[in-house]
Amino acid sequence: MQQHKKKFYFEKDDYHLEGSLVELIKGLLKFLSPYKLSFFYALILIFISSLLAMTSARVMGLLVDEGLAPKNWGVSLKWGGIILALETMSLLALWRGRYTLVNASSKGLLDIRKNVFKDIQFISMGYFDKQPEGRTVTRMTHDIESLEDFFSGSLGRLLNALILFIVSIFAMLLTNLNLGLTLLSGLIPVFILTYFSRRKVRTLNHQISRYNSALNAKLSEYLRGVMTLRIFGWERWSLNHYGKAIEKHKQSFLNANNFYAWNRPLTNFLCTLPIILLFWFGGLKVLNGALEMGLFVAFIRYCERFTTPLANVTREVQQIQQSLTSGERILSFLNAQKEEDVLGKDGNLTPKPSGGISFQNVSMYYSSDQWILNDLNFTIHPGEKIGLVGKTGSGKTTTLNLLGRLYPFQKGTISIWGQDIKKFKRSHLRKNIGFVSQKALFFKGTIKENIFLEEKDFDLTKEKALKELGLYQWLEEKGLTLNSPILENGSNLSEGEKQFLSISRVLIQNPALLILDEATAHIDIKNEEKIQSALDQIMENKTCLIVAHRLHTLRNCDRLFVFKNGRLIEEGNHEDLIEKKGEFYNLSHETLKFKA
Repeated sequence: MQQHKKKFYFEKDDYHLEGSLVELIKGLLKFLSPYKLSFFYALILIFISSLLAMTSARVMGLLVDEGLAPKNWGVSLKWGGIILALETMSLLALWRGRYTLVNASSKGLLDIRKNVFKDIQFISMGYFDKQPEGRTVTRMTHDIESLEDFFSGSLGRLLNALILFIVSIFAMLLTNLNLGLTLLSGLIPVFILTYFSRRKVRTLNHQISRYNSALNAKLSEYLRGVMTLRIFGWERWSLNHYGKAIEKHKQSFLNANNFYAWNRPLTNFLCTLPIILLFWFGGLKVLNGALEMGLFVAFIRYCERFTTPLANVTREVQQIQQSLTSGERILSFLNAQKEEDVLGKDGNLTPKPSGGISFQNVSMYYSSDQWILNDLNFTIHPGEKIGLVGKTGSGKTTTLNLLGRLYPFQKGTISIWGQDIKKFKRSHLRKNIGFVSQKALFFKGTIKENIFLEEKDFDLTKEKALKELGLYQWLEEKGLTLNSPILENGSNLSEGEKQFLSISRVLIQNPALLILDEATAHIDIKNEEKIQSALDQIMENKTCLIVAHRLHTLRNCDRLFVFKNGRLIEEGNHEDLIEKKGEFYNLSHETLKFKA
């Protein structure tokens, strides 16, 4: 197989999706479906509110014709009281409908939040290899907040305007067909403008979302790398690059503002065209005696009822489009491949850790144009301590990741503890594997909480393991206790302290298979020897795989596997490999030269 040069690219931000608006709305409604009865109830109340408002407008015409024009004050008071009652009931129905709508929407939004966070736990590892951390954070924060603004405000106003608009159209047409059609023709320009500007609005909001996501991604990178930036004196460099990202974000907002600066006033003006037509044509009819004054007043109220909400909705087009864009991005995230999509159906076997590990003709790639592992064949016997050696990128860590089923492999078979690895339930398999990487993760809390996670996990057996590992002695030397605080991401600990605690956290779980990937790289020689001695006791008769660039730490291994370009090229103990004067011999001498 030809070995390709490794190339890794972040995927482009999914700021523009191919799905239609209908598909997007269907995707969002899926989360609201459990609350469909509440939505239906809210729509009925909003419809009743609109019906009462239109009835009030018609009654106002009767007030003019039968009460005010003939100066019949008794009739005027009667119709005035009816109008007041209708407006009050309309307002109460609208309030209750909007309240029910927001309540149901908030519950649906909570479900979306839960699903997004749940998917982070089960999404394939390949997603995180190709997506910046800041982009994922944007999905959890900015995009969901944008949807929240839509559900809590814009959705209610949109539905109210839509229902009021439909009811008012029927009211006008039923009251006076010719005048009603004339007024509706005045809405044609605003519909044409909205139709032809919708793509521009959507593009502008996509740009804003994309640059906001990129801005968060850069911010996340620079915050994580603040020490590196400070050490190399790259403060101005980072300010310059972050400033460019801010400039792009600002420019996207300015482009949107420039567009809305003329689009919104024009839309508002076009929304008033029906009222202008009413005063022109309706006023002439009143003067000619062809239209009663009461009907003219009623039509004024009809126009007010639908033109005002319509103008409000057009002013919220940006928020609505922004929310739809955020909805696209969230649905794209939720539709990303999960572990089961990549790794296949989960197995159902529970591991019984007795037996060895076998790789038979295993080949693997992350992307189809670059093979990372090529035809791996080896067997590890129960209780063996195996060291994995090779230059960076030779395939050591990838081989270990396959044991935990973090990534798929395309060819061959991996057996562990006497079974094909694909037959095990992944969660049970991983519980039996203790993995300690070079980069240790810590949560804000105490040392005890970070080691045990749950108070119930603390027992005498695990306490004994900690003593064997030398944790209590180490804590005493540092002036710490199990209740000492750890800040977010262990920022108050040195790299060596993080690794020591990380190893402790894994070993107390008593794993059947221990994997150490440069786990002692930041620990001093003295403490490394103590840990190594404790490991020998705790992992006695258990399989252990160790990756280390400090080759002297692998002298006690039963065998060493030497990797190069994704292949296993040498195998044997330390002395035998030195005598062969092959790849391991060269690596050993390169290490000695480097130290010298």
